[in-house]
Amino acid sequence: MSKLTSKARTLGLCIPPAIYYIDTFFSLHRVQNDSMSPSLQKGDIVVIQKGDFFPYYKHNVDLTVDDLVNDTSDKITEQNNIQNIFKMEMATGRKPTSNTTIYRRPPILLPGSIVAFHSPKEFGQVEISRVVGLGGQRVRPKSSLHKIEHVKPSQIYVETDQDERGYDGCISKKLVIGNVVMKLWPPISNSIEVKKPPLGRTWWP
Repeated sequence: MSKLTSKARTLGLCIPPAIYYIDTFFSLHRVQNDSMSPSLQKGDIVVIQKGDFFPYYKHNVDLTVDDLVNDTSDKITEQNNIQNIFKMEMATGRKPTSNTTIYRRPPILLPGSIVAFHSPKEFGQVEISRVVGLGGQRVRPKSSLHKIEHVKPSQIYVETDQDERGYDGCISKKLVIGNVVMKLWPPISNSIEVKKPPLGRTWWP
């Protein structure tokens, strides 16, 4: 077998895993409007991270009677901290798996980050908005600060940076494609600006 044939076979074996990796964890999207201006402009090409690619191990969050009797206060405090981390991960989109399972996690969703998602109004359309509220929170929409939105645990609350453009409101986490992590084109500025909601607009009940 010639060296050229050997390299071609090696390349052929590497291409399918590479395509699977890129398609599973990342995708490209062209911005369709100016709803996220000035952070994103119409025609920009962005990179969407569709999931985390590190192993996820389920936290042990159960305390037994033996733990309370035999463990020190430091141990109990540690377990309480793990419980709080677990609850926050669930609120931001992470789902627990078994201790031995390694797979693609849903992207973690944090307030201020920009996400791409399937439009709940128009089939096949992809929207881009900014995360404002997490599942379980209360949100005051920018359109009416006298109104209060109750975000369900299975949802997030998103808003665009420009009024009356794009989609504002609660969406199911299942509609989320992933986080917009960088601009691929134009190559002038690749960073994505994170804008956390002002104090008083979101809170935990």
